[in-house]
Amino acid sequence: MLLDEPTSGLDSYAAHSLMSTLKKYAASEGKTIVVTLHQPSSQIFHLCDKLLLLSAGQTAYFGDTSRVVDFFSSIGLNIMPHYNPADFILEQIKGSSDMRDKIIAAAKEERKNKDYPTELQLNDCIFIQDKLEGAHGPYPHLDQDTLNSVEPDVRKLWLDTHSHASSSVSSDTHDSDCYFSWPTSFWTQFKVLSQRNFQEARPRMLSKLNWVQTIGLGIMAGLLWFQLERREEALHDIQGWMFFSTTYWMLFAHFGALSSFPPEREVINKERQSGAYRLSAYYLAKMIGELPLTMTLPAIYHLISYPMLGFHSPEVFFMLLCFLLLNTVVAQSVGFFIGAACMDMQVSITISALYTLATQLFGGYFATNVPYWLTWMRYLSMVHYAYQNMQIIEFSKGEKILCAQQSKFEICNKHPSQTQDIPITAILDAQGPHLPLWANTLVLLAFLVIFRFLGYIVLRYIRSPK
Repeated sequence: MLLDEPTSGLDSYAAHSLMSTLKKYAASEGKTIVVTLHQPSSQIFHLCDKLLLLSAGQTAYFGDTSRVVDFFSSIGLNIMPHYNPADFILEQIKGSSDMRDKIIAAAKEERKNKDYPTELQLNDCIFIQDKLEGAHGPYPHLDQDTLNSVEPDVRKLWLDTHSHASSSVSSDTHDSDCYFSWPTSFWTQFKVLSQRNFQEARPRMLSKLNWVQTIGLGIMAGLLWFQLERREEALHDIQGWMFFSTTYWMLFAHFGALSSFPPEREVINKERQSGAYRLSAYYLAKMIGELPLTMTLPAIYHLISYPMLGFHSPEVFFMLLCFLLLNTVVAQSVGFFIGAACMDMQVSITISALYTLATQLFGGYFATNVPYWLTWMRYLSMVHYAYQNMQIIEFSKGEKILCAQQSKFEICNKHPSQTQDIPITAILDAQGPHLPLWANTLVLLAFLVIFRFLGYIVLRYIRSPK
């Protein structure tokens, strides 16, 4: 946890209470808290375990807070009794240039100590900085021997930072000689980012308003299509529940995902530029971290509305739920892609509105007699495949739909009977060309993979931070 002057504006009691709370939190949770403090009291000063003093961008001291007085005493700067160490240290660092140079030189000697943290000891990078600033000023030219003597990652950092000086470096140094090491493993990045995405998205996706909306809509849909008879007269109503459910949750997930990228874009770009984590770790964490939240509300809606429609089989119930959730996740994938590709929110909303409306129109419920030159559009409709799958499951594995006396299905008129049921093929044929269950499922999974992959490609190569 990084805190920038958290005690500013607080009285001494409130400031001490805050720092004591942070101290307890760090100890109980095993966390590291880094705090910048402006003239802390002696009580607050001694609450800190480690102390880092900076002077003109250079380290004046780093180590245990309890040892800082001894450090200053070792260079002839003795603190008076009952004097606030924080005030004394600040006075010395803000003193004359000779005093500052003396303190910084002593700090450099401390860094040669074997007990000093390895990553903070003097190394070739410090040597280069000292040599170059002394000889050439802030924008130096490196000779080949000096450049080749440092670690590859340091050389890479130097070349990136001072690219204007690369013209003086011979062609013997190539990018392949340098490497960049991520600060943490892929698994650590994925785990932390998944937790962050989950915590960030939970109040937004599972807000009280969304819960009220989902429960209210589930009850309303259940009452509207309450206990429909399994007869041809109710067939259109049963299909209406299926189509409404798939389109509503498609829109809910799509526009929810659409609005998630723009607010995060600046933060993501800043963190990517700093090398904090891989884009693949972030993208995968966002997909996985928000997945349970994406599925929660559609599952609650289905749990409320479908039994009111008419619960006939646990198998049908769970299979319908699976395809409802699959359609929801596919719609979220499309939203992620459009949100990542479009920098302007208004443009992304317009594109999404056109796509989702076209998806509904060609889904197979509103229009069945589609002009032949537009039939190809239905194959781009995610709702088309999910809606067909729900019909296949409901009308083949659930209770059969009985023919009406004046049926619109030819097979019912050929063999009129009060117990004659309508085959699933006849129901689907009435809506035009259709695919089997497994083919529809494969297409939906293909939509899922393709749009998620395209979203990553856009972020990786097209919308990458400059």
